[in-house]
Amino acid sequence: MFGRVSGAGAFLAVAACGGLSCGGGSSSGACMPIDEAGSALAMPAQIGALTCATEALPDVTTQSGGFQVDTGAIFVGQPPEYSVGAAYGQPSCPDQFLVEADLTTRGEVKALGTWSVVLPGDHCGYRATMTVFGDDGTGWARFDQITSVGEPFTKNDGSPGCNGKVTSRLIASDLDVSTIPANRFVRARVAVVATECDQKVPIGIELLE
Repeated sequence: MFGRVSGAGAFLAVAACGGLSCGGGSSSGACMPIDEAGSALAMPAQIGALTCATEALPDVTTQSGGFQVDTGAIFVGQPPEYSVGAAYGQPSCPDQFLVEADLTTRGEVKALGTWSVVLPGDHCGYRATMTVFGDDGTGWARFDQITSVGEPFTKNDGSPGCNGKVTSRLIASDLDVSTIPANRFVRARVAVVATECDQKVPIGIELLE
């Protein structure tokens, strides 16, 4: 992964696990629902629909510099309204958390979207889809879409962990991120949904320059 390991993040957590169970489950990668996961996906066929860019209101708008948001807990430096757990989505961008970035003051941006860093590492049935849209000044278009699934591993201390493994993408790359060119777009939107057993779980998004 690109700077991402479940259970440990760049933020300092004030309320870890966001009400989710941090114990039990399996490191096998099988679907093992965590406690208090969100609702089932309402409209999975609309994941990545262009309405996320053309009609929806972004949950977060960022102007410049690196950016990170995680809906799984309350973190130092993160506004509490972003800590919505799995309760994200809107009719125009169903079941997805949406971030808009102004690219006019940025260089190239790398976007990573996956499940929250506070989710239990001994579960690994997670799945995430990140869709990137770009506006070149004449309108929005879908630029990239990356799907990742959980891949179990053992940490140095012997405990189980779960990284993400990219299984499909629109733009070929050896990285787990989508590279958004600033010389092509003036704005970008990143929409992310994460699930376990087809039920929504908290997400994390990073934008790195």
